[in-house]
Amino acid sequence: MSDRKKRKYNDDYRIFNEKWSISYFFIEINRKAVCLVCRETVSVFKEFNIKRHYETKHEAMLYSV
Repeated sequence: MSDRKKRKYNDDYRIFNEKWSISYFFIEINRKAVCLVCRETVSVFKEFNIKRHYETKHEAMLYSV
């Protein structure tokens, strides 16, 4: 078997995107994404994780507009 190296990501690429505040009601506090609706945190700054939280936990808000 070959020894595979794990892929490493530089933390500089994981920055909070300001559009997430408007689209998904998240803000950055102490290097964590915090939901303004329920105050839960998402530790990794990835749009997929933030969008998934918004769509699963706050589904009613999606269709109320």
